Amino acid sequence: MRHTHRRRLAAAVAATGAGALALSTVALPAVALETKPDSTELEGSEFNLLSTLVEPLSSGVEALGQLTDTDSLDVVAQRAGMTVNRLTSLLQNNEATVSPGGFVALLDEWDPADAADAPELGAADVPGDPVAGSRPGASHTIFIDFDGHTISGTEWNARYDVASIEIDAYNVNDEFKQAVWERIAQDYAPFDVNVTITDPGADALWKTSNDDNQYGSHLLVIPDSSDLPAGMQGYGGLAWVGGFGSQHLSPALVMADNLANNPAYIADAGSHEVGHNLGLEHHGIAGDEYYYDTPADPSALWGPIMGAPYDVPLSQWSDGGYANATNPDQDDLAVMTDGGAADFFLFLYDQNGDRFTGGVCYYRDGRIATDGDPQQGDTFYEPVNNRCAEDESAHTGAQLDAQWEFVDRTSYASDPHGDDTGDATSLDNSTGEFTAEGAIVNSNDADVFALVTNGGPFTAEVAPAGNGSNLDLKISLLDADGNVIAEGEEETSSPLLGPEADGLEASLSEDLEAGAYYISVEGRGQGDPANNTPSNGSGYTAYGSLGFYELTGTAEPFEAAPVVITAPEDGAEVEAANLVVTGTAEPEAEVALSIDGDTVGSATVDAEGAWTTTLENDLPYGESTITAQQAVGTITVPETDEVTVVVPLGAPVIERPAEGDTATTAMPTFSGTGVAGATVTVTITCGDAAQTVETEVDEDGNWSVKPEEGLPNGDCSVEAVQEINGATSPAAGPVNFSVNVEEDGDDNGDEGGDENGDEGGTEEGDEDGDDLPDTGSSSLVGLTAGVVLLALGGLLYARTRRATV
Repeated sequence: MRHTHRRRLAAAVAATGAGALALSTVALPAVALETKPDSTELEGSEFNLLSTLVEPLSSGVEALGQLTDTDSLDVVAQRAGMTVNRLTSLLQNNEATVSPGGFVALLDEWDPADAADAPELGAADVPGDPVAGSRPGASHTIFIDFDGHTISGTEWNARYDVASIEIDAYNVNDEFKQAVWERIAQDYAPFDVNVTITDPGADALWKTSNDDNQYGSHLLVIPDSSDLPAGMQGYGGLAWVGGFGSQHLSPALVMADNLANNPAYIADAGSHEVGHNLGLEHHGIAGDEYYYDTPADPSALWGPIMGAPYDVPLSQWSDGGYANATNPDQDDLAVMTDGGAADFFLFLYDQNGDRFTGGVCYYRDGRIATDGDPQQGDTFYEPVNNRCAEDESAHTGAQLDAQWEFVDRTSYASDPHGDDTGDATSLDNSTGEFTAEGAIVNSNDADVFALVTNGGPFTAEVAPAGNGSNLDLKISLLDADGNVIAEGEEETSSPLLGPEADGLEASLSEDLEAGAYYISVEGRGQGDPANNTPSNGSGYTAYGSLGFYELTGTAEPFEAAPVVITAPEDGAEVEAANLVVTGTAEPEAEVALSIDGDTVGSATVDAEGAWTTTLENDLPYGESTITAQQAVGTITVPETDEVTVVVPLGAPVIERPAEGDTATTAMPTFSGTGVAGATVTVTITCGDAAQTVETEVDEDGNWSVKPEEGLPNGDCSVEAVQEINGATSPAAGPVNFSVNVEEDGDDNGDEGGDENGDEGGTEEGDEDGDDLPDTGSSSLVGLTAGVVLLALGGLLYARTRRATV
């Protein structure tokens, strides 16, 4: 896996240069500081280093000529996740360009003639629909925009030196839109992503803070690429790497006219560009930038999405595990789901709305910031004569407008089906037929289904849902013990015409004895990727066989009454000991009861179908889920029933203080008893002020705690609740007591002396327990502050970035 280079903020950040739309540089080295009584001086020129890297409209060779400073070239290469040699080679060959802010774009050439006779995809049936989306309610969104858009205030405007780019709507019919949507939805089926053609609004696309988990990618379909600036024309698509969630690093672009207005090609390019937004680079082969099969070879079957898979019927995410891979360390799935990739950018604008460059003073809570990294909520100002006042109120420089941009990755979708027989999904074959839908969401996923039959003919087929699937399927039949007894898979091949591979489905046909069985569905690979060549990609592993599927089949129904728990009711409060559980099931069957997989009781069903048993073990406090499963003869029926019961938790006991006690210390100890392992929350109220402190009950059932802040003299009260295993008790108390601390004593010290210390208190209090011992302490802490000057010379970065196509 190639890791994006990370340049963390030290004691300097970067603003911008080269005009209102140009991005600037990365964080700079710490600037030497000189502290003055009332100000801090900007020293030297380090803060202005790399404020503008290259001029807008520079070609690759021209940009390389402008990156004469070794540090500048290194910074740009790191931001792009490349070596300096790799970046230099691309720029020398005009295969890449650099924006004024130091973002890198790889230039993807596309020959429209290659796609002139390409077949179109028809509409088909995958989960969801284009308007509502493939996964409504998902955390992340890919918005496929056919409606036109004005591009302004983005890195595209900075790179091509234009204030705005007007893109018209792409006027195609609904079937065309569905074909594009469906293929992209197939590529992103494994992820927590909703692919939609409906504008979800800014809140669903742009990440606005580190804690914002609703964000995504804006994928703009451009009908006429001649509407773009000249330098953007002639490509299949463009996108900034790592821009997922950032409005500034959007939109990702696909050029429909350059893709022969073919929905299959538009979708392939669209998934590719969003892949760049999610941090991916290209997959190539044998020195070529792209893995690119040729349709002239009838065996050309497979290609990576981050290559150029336009003319192969099966495209998948890849880990570079094929012969002569140019990017063998890039694990696509790991990069796109990298939970540690969240980062942010900071852009500063002056009062004219222009991007600001130069040294910057920033303040937090009215004082010059001293902890390095700027934070949301800080205020930013131009310096005055290269100086920053220590107090914000004393600074006279013009205030700057701060714009924060956040980027992140995605995550896998939740898997509705278990991966093993112990967590299998039960199939209903009461009519002699069964069906189920699912998705293979990662390389290790195998969805398992349970089935009971009276025996006889059995069939099962699993097939990808819809067109453009990435999923090549395998199906297995397992016996009641989980042993494989039959497998089915098809030889996948490339059709001479059409964009869909043949043989992605799989089937089984068996004659079974009566019993319980399991069906396992998983992705498969074929051939040996080590034998792949630039013109023949016929080998692939199960790594990228992911996506939606449908399972159908036939089996004689198993005729047995279901197991049902009739008492206690779901949600009932029960005693911990000797719980009686009753229910119904198939006459003469054996019923086993379990909690969290551990057997806690059993019963034999009588001739009328009733059963009863008493649980073998006491239940813990809080919630417990009791599961019942029956065995009919030698057949353990997969279907189960369950109820959740609650053992209520009593209040803890407050032993100290007793009602009416007087504490002679401001930090008395509160103590009592409770359930071992429970968390006790103690609330102490004095007048209108209250504070809460927590502690844990020890193995002997005892607890004690002190207040975090000293208590004032006067009347107080204390309450306590305990919590364990999700159960919360009623409150104990209130217990009323008073505080009376002598002013001239060491009223809070742990060494309180004879009168108020740990060994002190009043004599009556020590003997009778009416007073609480003096066990507390208090002190005043002196605070100091330092003055730190942070220099800014371009753009604030927490991670290097690049753009590509």
